[in-house]
Amino acid sequence: MRTKTYREQLFVELSKTNPLVCYYCGSVKGNSLSCCGEVHFVKFRDLEAGGQQNAVQHQVQEWEDWSARQ
Repeated sequence: MRTKTYREQLFVELSKTNPLVCYYCGSVKGNSLSCCGEVHFVKFRDLEAGGQQNAVQHQVQEWEDWSARQ
């Protein structure tokens, strides 16, 4: 039996919740109006495959950055 990687789990979770994601940097929209200086957010499912992978990678990188500071 194969265990899903963190990246695969994130992809499934983002697909289920379908959050707003920055079209440019892949950041999930929080309470702020912008993330990387842009304000163009789209639903995760509306991104092309490359954009979805970019969003997943951005979330993985945020987790790795947070983990390194702990």
